[in-house]
Amino acid sequence: LLGTLGFTNLRPGEEAAHVPRMLERLEALADEAGGPPPLPERPSTRLLTELRALSGNEQLVAVYEQRETLQTLFTTWQALREQIAARMPPWQQLQQLQQATLGLPAAAASHEAIAALNANRSLLALPDPVPALTATLGDALRSALNSAFEQLQLVREQELATLDGATEWQRLSPAQRQSLMTRFGLAQLSAPAVGTVAELLATAVTTPPSHFEREAHAVPGRVVAAREEAARLLAPQAVTVRLPRRTLAGQHEIDPYLDELRAQLEAAAAHGSPVIVQ
Repeated sequence: LLGTLGFTNLRPGEEAAHVPRMLERLEALADEAGGPPPLPERPSTRLLTELRALSGNEQLVAVYEQRETLQTLFTTWQALREQIAARMPPWQQLQQLQQATLGLPAAAASHEAIAALNANRSLLALPDPVPALTATLGDALRSALNSAFEQLQLVREQELATLDGATEWQRLSPAQRQSLMTRFGLAQLSAPAVGTVAELLATAVTTPPSHFEREAHAVPGRVVAAREEAARLLAPQAVTVRLPRRTLAGQHEIDPYLDELRAQLEAAAAHGSPVIVQ
């Protein structure tokens, strides 16, 4: 029994001196054979407590009498420790995926399954529940990232088509256009890395779906800014007038609105500068 637990090269008569350390080693192994959810509870060490309360030959004899039970406990706890060591990294990765998929409808069922796994302390269940949950949440996150990126691409293409049709944009040189595209965040997009789970998690940290959604909302304003800058390059003294946003209740409000707009345009053009209307 001592040799099994790593106490080798013992000489006859030294067994009793090493029994307390052997029991301590078994106690430490029990600590690694369970833990907080989703791990199973730490196994009972009542027998070890009783044996450690003894000393000398009395302890040695009691351990000898319990040698088969202690050997079984050692084998069982060692196997549990190895299973826990193998399953904890995937579990931690699954927790990261769970955090990254909060709020995604496609992930709701998996989140419930993870909660049940925790409540039931079933991380060591057979078959292993983690791979299937990881695959499902990975697919949900991958789909959300790809969908948000595709929407950003669509908005960008639509807005750039409008920009390409603007007279002032067409009058710029290719180098000037490229410079403005880069300056205003309109350059070619790079698709998110969503291959492996590790890539998914890294992407979710740096550019989650919400990032692409915010970018899509920002593109129209960036295009307007790029067009204004293009007009300034062609006419450095130009004054920009933005059309006043208004909700008109009926035809009777059209003329006052046009009068207001006319006043703004006349004020902007009063000094002879070109006027850019946005």
